[in-house]
Amino acid sequence: MPFLLTLPRGFSQAISLFNDLEVTQQRAIAESTLLKLFGQKSESKGSQAENDLQEALSFVFRSAETTQASPEQVLEDLQVFTPLSEPSAILLSKFWANRNKYKQPAEGATTSATEQGALLGIDWVLGVSLSSSNCDRLQQPYVAISINVAGRDGQIEAHKLELTITEYLKFKAQLEDVAAALDRS
Repeated sequence: MPFLLTLPRGFSQAISLFNDLEVTQQRAIAESTLLKLFGQKSESKGSQAENDLQEALSFVFRSAETTQASPEQVLEDLQVFTPLSEPSAILLSKFWANRNKYKQPAEGATTSATEQGALLGIDWVLGVSLSSSNCDRLQQPYVAISINVAGRDGQIEAHKLELTITEYLKFKAQLEDVAAALDRS
C-alpha cells in the first residue's frame, strides 16, 4: 500500500532540488537526515535549502517508518508520487534499506554504564511538525525526548531524540521492561 499518497504543499518543490545535487551531496543530506531522525545527530545550522531538503526527506523517512514500508515500497512510491529522478529515488531507497545502522551506535563504540555517568531524567514533548519554509502542510506527529545525563566530569549533557509515535511506543515499552528488570533485582 502506498505511503506517499498525500504530500504536503511545497514538498515537490523542495524534493526536486535533490535531483540537481551531485551524488556526494545527496548522500550527505540523506545520511544527515537519518542521523538526525534517529537521534544520532542534533540540529544542524545548514543553509535554508539544505534544511528544506532535510524536512522533505524527514517526511519521506517518517512516513516510511510509520507504515513500515520496505525499501522496495519506498522506491516505488518515490518514483510514482514524487518528481525525483530514478537514480535519486534508488539512492534514497538504499539509505532506507540501511536505516538500522543509523539507529545504533557505530560498531565498537560500546561503553559501560559507569563511563556514561548518572541518569538525571528524561523529558519529553509531543509535537506536530506543521510546516517548513517549503512544506506548508507536513502535519506529522512526533515525540521529542531529552535524556539528561551527568557525566563523570560533572558536566550535564542532554541527548536529544525525535521519534515517530510508533518509535516512541517501542521506546516506552523498552523503558518499562528495564524498569521491571531493575525492580526484580
